[in-house]
Amino acid sequence: MKNVSGELAEGAQISVTIHPPGGDPMDFTPTLLVVREDQELRWLGQVLMPGLFDGEHYFRIEPLSTRKSRFIHGENFKGILALLLWGSMEAPTKQGFNQMNKALKAVAEADYPASP
Repeated sequence: MKNVSGELAEGAQISVTIHPPGGDPMDFTPTLLVVREDQELRWLGQVLMPGLFDGEHYFRIEPLSTRKSRFIHGENFKGILALLLWGSMEAPTKQGFNQMNKALKAVAEADYPASP
């Protein structure tokens, strides 16, 4: 995920640019389903028409202690094309999510030293 912009409000449409590993950048405009500050962000993206290729993407933060949190990030794909395309999408999608998560972790921990 290279860029996300727009109003953070449930029902709002945002702009997202992703650049999958080994692929070309793609832009899409999903609709925000859930916006809970410091807890959860969830959107639904659809290709052409509902039910063809839908992706519900989610980010959740769960506090574990005063100094630790768990970040949960994923996507559920549905629709006729999702069933046909998942085999070719699975590896690069997981690789891209892992790369994004590692980069986010590095940024989040840069100014927050680990406990002794």
